[in-house]
Amino acid sequence: MRLDNYISAVPLIRLQLDNYLRFAASWLVSNPHDFAVKILSGIQVRELKTKDGRRMTDQFLVDEFSKNHEWIERVYENTSGYIHLSEKHFFANTVEFNPEERTEVFKISDKADNVPDEFKIEAIMASKEITKLILHRVYSWRYMKDNPPAI
Repeated sequence: MRLDNYISAVPLIRLQLDNYLRFAASWLVSNPHDFAVKILSGIQVRELKTKDGRRMTDQFLVDEFSKNHEWIERVYENTSGYIHLSEKHFFANTVEFNPEERTEVFKISDKADNVPDEFKIEAIMASKEITKLILHRVYSWRYMKDNPPAI
């Protein structure tokens, strides 16, 4: 974002959110350590189930964690178009659009000077909030590891 390369920064936000969703999924299972072993062995999160038997697809995880952080669903949806080729790539680079003449001028550049500042600020805030959520889960996981339940 410091380099004003919005079109490259936004997909990183989506990747960061995906990492949070998958890491936080370990709190939805009966045995988080077994869950981690399965992930390390190559099983995808979407193939695993919660402790009450629900498959942990991306949409399920977005819905589940949006209950406490409503912005997750919006950020997930808004950043999805930047992962795969979509209209987001074109609109982010549109400099001029004339619907009467059906013409559009695109700018290909390493600078996002035509993206409104509020979009850039929103992207920075989303990245910051996702990082805070990840750190909270990491610290919680570390606490669990250091303080196993007494048997």
